[in-house]
Amino acid sequence: MNDKINVAIVFGGQSAEHKVSLQSAFNLIEVIDRSKYHPFLLGIDRAGVWFLYPDFYAVANRRQPVPRATKNGVREVALVRKNGCVQVLDLDTFDGLGQVDVIMPVLHGPSGEDGCLQGLAQMLGVPCVGSGVLSSAVCMDKDICKRLLQHGGIEVADYLVLDRDHNVGFDKLVRKLGSPLYVKPANMGSSIGVSKVASPEALAAALAMAFRYDSKVLVERAVQGREIECAVIGNDYPRVSKPGEVVVKYDYYSYTAKYLDSQGAELKVPADLDDLTTKMIQELAADVYTLLGCQGMARIDMFLTEADEVIVNEVNTVPGFTHISMFPKLWQAGGMNGRELLDHLILSAVDNYCSREAMTVRLAGCQ
Repeated sequence: MNDKINVAIVFGGQSAEHKVSLQSAFNLIEVIDRSKYHPFLLGIDRAGVWFLYPDFYAVANRRQPVPRATKNGVREVALVRKNGCVQVLDLDTFDGLGQVDVIMPVLHGPSGEDGCLQGLAQMLGVPCVGSGVLSSAVCMDKDICKRLLQHGGIEVADYLVLDRDHNVGFDKLVRKLGSPLYVKPANMGSSIGVSKVASPEALAAALAMAFRYDSKVLVERAVQGREIECAVIGNDYPRVSKPGEVVVKYDYYSYTAKYLDSQGAELKVPADLDDLTTKMIQELAADVYTLLGCQGMARIDMFLTEADEVIVNEVNTVPGFTHISMFPKLWQAGGMNGRELLDHLILSAVDNYCSREAMTVRLAGCQ
């Protein structure tokens, strides 16, 4: 009997964050403890087709991660419930290729971070690392997330929501929110589709780009302050890392600054903050995590102004695990390496599933 826990690491997907997902998956597969876990490498291509890869090194590399659906052991698959457990099913032969005990989502953005994959896991009856359907969907939608935070008395940047039929001009937005403005899709991450604008012409171009990714777009007041991030893990009793700081060399923390230019930003881990400010930020991160119903893991992004006000920017329920991502760096600074972090996340998902279902999850063998 195989006593290892079978973990389906799901990556890729149809989101614009496809390449970021591959980079995150690459790092997780490198650090997973294979003495305790057997990973199923489930890659979803841009057409939405699921593949089982025998070796991630045939799928991606750190510099230019590109999925390769070759004939070298790559199989088109689906997840199904069969014989009382979840299995990876070969769609050519209809053979079961193994049981899945836990799903580890590394799908950033729509269809992976917004509750879709979490809903599939819930319907299949298998533990899934991270937040559930509702919290995932709420945190993905920046508009809904901000509304709930405001309702809970937590400060966010002022903003307006526009749809494709909007009739709001640049001057009106500036009167309401000031200048410059940030334009961003409501449901997207990794700074994809985000622009900083200070003119009517720039606004028109920014809106056109943002609407490529979502039918709902936020126009946000620019906040002058330090960019601070906290990593949070856990279920009922969240554990918060020390804050880190992103020092951006660009005009703002764009996709280029994050992933394409190695000199685009400096990550200070931990941030240079006094003890009182550190504690205040950690407590706020825990409050945000709890208020939004997050579980398993999240990264809370905030601004710290010169007046020592903390303004929540975004909440990421599937944070990046790339070699430059803040989430693993913060835990590493706290004494938890990548292998230990992934181990904690997997076992936390199993514990959460058992508590929610009030049943014991069988982690090895099908009946």
